[in-house]
Amino acid sequence: ATLLSFISSALYDANAAPAAAVAFKHVCDSCCDYLVAFTDQLFSVYNAVISEQSKVSPNSNQMNLGAEDVIEVLEGILFVVDKQESFEKKQASIQSILQQIMQPLQPMLNGSAAPEDAKALLLLEQLETIFKNIKDKQLVMQLLDYISSILDRALEVLGSNVECAEKVCGALKYGLKTSGTSTAQSLLQHLFTNIPLRFS
Repeated sequence: ATLLSFISSALYDANAAPAAAVAFKHVCDSCCDYLVAFTDQLFSVYNAVISEQSKVSPNSNQMNLGAEDVIEVLEGILFVVDKQESFEKKQASIQSILQQIMQPLQPMLNGSAAPEDAKALLLLEQLETIFKNIKDKQLVMQLLDYISSILDRALEVLGSNVECAEKVCGALKYGLKTSGTSTAQSLLQHLFTNIPLRFS
């Protein structure tokens, strides 16, 4: 916990922030079984990272993180989440992460806010990262059921941006890889019908 506090404080240092984000991920990966007991503290770090990313005006107390650094921190959190004992705890943790992603993404998808490619790309990469790192088959199936229509809408609204389209397809790829195609027949049928239309 002391090491995590040290690493977390380094996220506010412009020179040390990228290395601190990588260190955070690797500590979470190496010590994920032990760090399950500190999930609340880890989420405090993640919430601070997301909060700082939403700020427009930088200040001396702001984290100095790039898009890749945010993904490093998220991956670290997910290593620990995947080790939580109960399905309910994993589910609650993922819902908390998804809420942070969907809150700024949905206005861009429903037309109430103008799409911002750079911001949308980071949010979609976070979605892809969730599907890449969570290995609980039942949880991933739930996520696919919940988010497949959102990803379809993202392709419609943001698909002209190649990088955004890649992240959407990547999320679907990792989700189907974990859940198994035999358990996602209805989703596959929908994808085979609609994805070609998004690129026509």
